This record gives sequence, structure tokens and C-alpha cells, in this order.
Amino acid sequence: MIRSAFLVTIGSVASLIAGMTSQIVVAWYFGTSYAMDAFLAAFVIPAYIQALFLTGLPFVLLPAFIREREGGRDEDAWALIGTFVRILGPGMTVLAIAGSIAAPIIIRISAPGLSSSSAEMAARMLAVLMFNVPLVTLSSISTGVQNARGRFLWPAAAPALGSLANIAVVVAGYRTIGATALAYGALASSLVQAGVTFGPVLKHGWQYVIPLSDQRVRRAVRLLSPIVLFGLLGRASPVLERYFASRLAEGSISYLGYAGRISVLVQVLLGTGIVTAIFPDMVRGSVASGKAGVLEQYQKALRFTLVITLPAVALLSVLALPAVQLVFQRGQFTFQSAASTAAVLPLVLGTVLCNIFGDVIGRALYAQGKTFGFNLAGAIAIVFYPVLAGIAVPGMGYRGLALANLGVNVLGVVMGLFLLRRELGHIRAGFVPQYALCSLMAALVSWCILQIDIIRASPVLALALGGSGGLITYVLCLAKADKDMIKTALNRVGGTGRLLAVISARPKRR
Repeated sequence: MIRSAFLVTIGSVASLIAGMTSQIVVAWYFGTSYAMDAFLAAFVIPAYIQALFLTGLPFVLLPAFIREREGGRDEDAWALIGTFVRILGPGMTVLAIAGSIAAPIIIRISAPGLSSSSAEMAARMLAVLMFNVPLVTLSSISTGVQNARGRFLWPAAAPALGSLANIAVVVAGYRTIGATALAYGALASSLVQAGVTFGPVLKHGWQYVIPLSDQRVRRAVRLLSPIVLFGLLGRASPVLERYFASRLAEGSISYLGYAGRISVLVQVLLGTGIVTAIFPDMVRGSVASGKAGVLEQYQKALRFTLVITLPAVALLSVLALPAVQLVFQRGQFTFQSAASTAAVLPLVLGTVLCNIFGDVIGRALYAQGKTFGFNLAGAIAIVFYPVLAGIAVPGMGYRGLALANLGVNVLGVVMGLFLLRRELGHIRAGFVPQYALCSLMAALVSWCILQIDIIRASPVLALALGGSGGLITYVLCLAKADKDMIKTALNRVGGTGRLLAVISARPKRR
């Protein structure tokens, strides 16, 4: 698990560096202008479609692929992948064409508060962005297959090449096609990423496809159906957020969007590696030992994830303003933009923590073929979003939308935990309060350091001294609470020698 998580993290770090560079370029040119609002209002539509149809796809296809290979039916495993490629590839292409044609109507419905000029720009962008959907479909399928084969590095690093393509298109197109370069840059990014991840799968190919009437295909569709059906509501929070934010002051969508970019960095860097690496092990544990095998892997993943993500979220919440200043404040992205983004960042980071926790819970359930209850819980939770937004927005503005999203995610995690406990029985969680207390102590020390004027005046000093002070405090506290885990966490974060040893010891895979 640690080996695979390291490999995912290496690729993710490369992708994050390139991705953040891409976002810095975008912030330099467009800041929090109406053009950025238009792009984010358009981008959420294909992102919603991708989340609806593709988020659960690897969790259904990957276990089926592993079971066929573990049973010695290697060609059947590849044939199953070929079947879904032939179904979803053309289907998503047709959906992209239809969405591109109907782009003005979709924008009027999803973001009714945009001005006429912003709505027109958003519609032009959406007509381009819809073609991300079939490309991301191929990337999603192929990434799951590569992970099932024990290949984690290149799938995790593929977004880095996509981000470089995005930068090239945005810089080259800014002066000629203006803000529309944002849409074409995103499309170029998806095209490159799909080429990197799908290339090896296409090269291997499949000798035949499995008929749709086959029980394995029917089982995969049956497991995927609740994810898609309940995802209509469960995945709708970004769309609802854009809907409400379009009625607020100019820049509100952008503040939420930039805070979301930083939160994605935290989620990918600290959470994606372990949950990506652990899922194949959960499936194998389920095949070998049933619920006991899944429970063992779940406990490992939960402890390993929380010991890293809790302090990161706590410290970054305290250091929100200097972090946003250091990353984005240049060009068209002013101090006011930085302060407004930083004001909402702690709430967005809270949602990220819930997402990471929910990912671990969801994958433990998916490994056992349980896709109904968890997705139903997400659909039920999202019903409360308009209510919470209606209460919070009048007094908090765009921050109220982030608070409503956090509340919905907390509710979803609570319901997910209930389902998981009912499925697996007793789950040890005594370490969670320990990690939380250590993280709060670290955040308090960091906050105290920021009260020194000379440090607060410099984003670099604030991050360096506030971050290091908080991190040292966390390590010292954790050393008393969980000595074994602190050793693992330090290896995870900075053990270069261990990392090289782990990579060099990779076993051969078929």
C-alpha cells in the first residue's frame, strides 16, 4: 500500500506543480473578472456530467477486471473493458454534441444571474468544454485499468502534461481569442491526458467484446446504476453553488473557484494517493477474506489518511491569506481578490476533509459491491443544500454557499459511517480525537506566530515560520500520541531514501 501510495504521490506532485502553474497563469491574465466567472459557470456543466457518469465507473470496472484476472481469465478481463469503451465512447460523444448545441439554454438555466455579456461568453465556452466529456471518459476507464494492473505513476502524472498543454493554449490564445482561450486550454489538457492514459490500454487491445446480455456486464451496469441515479442529486452541489453564486456580486464565482483550486491541491497531494492505492487491496481483501479483509484495509487507509490531512487542513486554514497571496497575487489577481478568496478557503478545506474521509468510506463499500446505500445518502444530503444556502447566504454572501456545501458533506459522511459500521461491524476510531487535538494545537501555534507584525507582513515569512512552527508542534504532539504512526507519516512526507528503496523493490506484475 505504501509503495503504491508513494508512486501515486510522485505522479500527483508533478501534476500539482504543473496544475498550479497553470492556475497561476490563468490568475495572472484573468484574475477574478467577469470572464473568469463565465468560464467557471460553464466549466461546472461538463464537470457535473463527468462526476455523474464517470466517478463511480472505476469502482465498478476495476473490481470486475481484478476478479477476472485473479480467476485466470485475462482475455475476458480485457474484453469487459472493451465492451464499456464501445458503449461509453460513442455515447458520451453524442452527449457532448447535444450539450454544445444547447449551450445557451443550459447557461440560462444553470447560471441565471449572469449578465447578458457574461452569459453569452459562458455559452461560447461551454460549446467547447462539452467535448471534454468523451475525452475524460477514456481517461477514467484507462486510469482504473492501469491501477488494477499495479501501474500508478504514469496515470497520476498524466495531468501534468495536460496542464502544460493548457498553459501553452492560454498564453498563445489570450491576445487573439481572449477569454475563450480558457475553454480551448481545458480541452487541450483533456486531450493530452486521455492520450497518455488510454494509449497503453489501446495498445494492449482486446480480442473480442463481451455481449451486453452477459451476467458480468449486467452486474457492472446494475452496480453503476445507483451511482448515476443518485448522483443526479448527490453530485449536484457545484452546479447549485454556481446557480446561487451567479446572483451575487461579480467575482463571487471566482473566489469560490480559486479556493477550490487550492483545495484540490490538498486533496490530490494528501488524500488521492492513499485512497487510489488502497482500493485494489480492498477488492483483493474482499475476494480473499470477505468483510474482514476490507475492514483491515479500511483501518489502515483511515489512519494513514487522517494523520496527514487533519494537520494540513488545520494549518492551511490559519495560513489561508499568505497561501493565496503567494500562489495567485500577481497581474490581474489583486490583494482584494486574495483576501476574498482566503476568507472562504477554510470552509472549502473543511469540505475537502469530508471528501477525503468519504472517499475512504465509499471505496470500502464499493469493494464489496455495495453501491446503493452510500450514493443514496449523498442524494439525501444534497436536498438540504438549498435550505442551508437560503439561511447562510443573506448574511455571509458567497461564504454562505461554502458553508452550506460543508454542512451537506458532513451529513453525507455521517450517513456513510453509519452504513459502513452496519456493513463491517465495529470500527476502531479512538485515534481520530488524538489526531484532531494534535492538529488543533498545531493550528494554535501557527496562529500565534502570525500575530507578529513583521511575519504577517510577508507571505513568505508567514508560510515558512507559521507553517514550520505548526508542523513541529504537530510532530511533537503526535510523537506522544502515536509513535508508530509518526514514523510512517514522516516517511510519507519526506523519506527520500525510503522512497527510492520502495520503488526499486517493486515486484514484477503480469
